[in-house]
Amino acid sequence: HSAAEAYRWLFYARLHPAGRAYLKGLRRPVAVPVLYVEGQDDPVVAPSLRARSAAWVLGPWTVASIPGAGHAPHEQCPQPVTEALLHWLAALP
Repeated sequence: HSAAEAYRWLFYARLHPAGRAYLKGLRRPVAVPVLYVEGQDDPVVAPSLRARSAAWVLGPWTVASIPGAGHAPHEQCPQPVTEALLHWLAALP
């Protein structure tokens, strides 16, 4: 359900006042540390999306590119994803 919610909002947000407020909030960069986790073999998300996403982050930006993983690295390679997350969390101030 949660994964599909973003797709529902793509349409709903344009029609409903709460949706328009939600979209307005998305237009602001975030100023917190971000861990971007990607599967190296992801057939869905284009590699250029990483750079476009980074442009919206004012805080520290870290990339964890998981070898052997596709679009769902947390399901396909949970151990490397967990290790990347723990390493990233340990490095936070």
